[in-house]
Amino acid sequence: MKWIWLTTIFFFIFSSLGLAQENTRVDYTPLLEQLETEVAKGNLIALRDLGTLLDKKNASNQALTILKNYTFFLDKELNWNQKINRQTFLNFFYSHKNQIRFFHPAEVFYIAALDIEKVDYKIESLPRHIKNQKTIDLRKSINAFEKVILNENEKKIKQKLKDIIALNTRESRHYLLQIMQEQLFQKSKIHGKIDLIILLSQSLQNQPTLETLEEILLNTEKGFLPFDEAKVILAHLTNHSLAEITTPKQGVKYFTHLIDSLETIENIRHFGYEKVFHFNKYIFPHEVDYFGRILNLADQYPWMKKNAIQDLMNTEHERAYLYLAADFYKNYLTKEANSIQPILSKKTYENLFIEYNQLIVRVLASDGKYKNIFNHINFKGGKDDILKRNFLMYWMSHHEDFEWNQSYQLFINKHEILAKTENYEKLFRRLNSSNN
Repeated sequence: MKWIWLTTIFFFIFSSLGLAQENTRVDYTPLLEQLETEVAKGNLIALRDLGTLLDKKNASNQALTILKNYTFFLDKELNWNQKINRQTFLNFFYSHKNQIRFFHPAEVFYIAALDIEKVDYKIESLPRHIKNQKTIDLRKSINAFEKVILNENEKKIKQKLKDIIALNTRESRHYLLQIMQEQLFQKSKIHGKIDLIILLSQSLQNQPTLETLEEILLNTEKGFLPFDEAKVILAHLTNHSLAEITTPKQGVKYFTHLIDSLETIENIRHFGYEKVFHFNKYIFPHEVDYFGRILNLADQYPWMKKNAIQDLMNTEHERAYLYLAADFYKNYLTKEANSIQPILSKKTYENLFIEYNQLIVRVLASDGKYKNIFNHINFKGGKDDILKRNFLMYWMSHHEDFEWNQSYQLFINKHEILAKTENYEKLFRRLNSSNN
């Protein structure tokens, strides 16, 4: 109903503008902003209405930019490199209206299936950090930490604790939880122990377990963890905001009830998602699709956005990269320079794409060179549409090439492993050849 009303006003404005003098300058900004909001939701009529602005002198450039950003039409369908005016776009729209689909994760309209288009690319392998090496690093960090604790060297304790946190492995997080459970800082006479407890608790918000939640609540109840800090940590850990709760006692009571009724941290986090987005995971074919949808919708909820990314990658499912690429495209590759800063930094996405698989994927840019998009998204204000398009197309077409490897704790490209295996077999045959 709201959109019918808006469309009515839209055409009323145009009929009125037709009677205005040619030199009257009209501010289309509010209308363009409303249309972009609707297009981002998948509103096909809003897409059409943007096209009607292509002949308006004060709106055509911005309307064209929005249309390019939110569409993935092939050149054979609609070639943006050619002159596109109002009539050209409307002719295209009405000819293909019933074929146009909307891909929610990336917020783009398309006609041809996006995952079957051929994309030229090159892959550069990086040295892999084997899980055993991180285990060795953790042992060294633990030894150094326990040494400064024993010597009560307050200046170095915080840094050694940060070293363990920075490893960010399951084993390191388990050790950090153990520190909390043993109340190492709480029992000490260290002057800055409250700051250390806050730092430790903040690191544990990335360890979503029932034991973590119970330890955070215990330290909140006993006054070791200030409630203002606890509220933020608990929201990040559980997806439940405590904005309306004012005392530690109320907060502890609220979460104790959730634990008693929902029993697991997974159920508590899912209930937090459901309270905001009003759907549950059981309507999706796989958990990765559920978290992919949450990721797409969570741009107004910073802690949920970060949790959705974590939950998405923890599924260890190859489709995680499909949703991750779509989210990066939506938040960085369709935004103007003056847009609101996305919740997740460019570095966060870069780490997930490169460090999680120890590969750099280069796709063709408009100059015909293969480029790593993370080095070039600011080039020309991020206007290289070919590079942006090929980045998303690669991950839509090739996300199934990746599978989780438990030994490396990485996503491994199956084709790369196969190629290396074949090379090893060739070398082995040569070594055993009778000609040698």
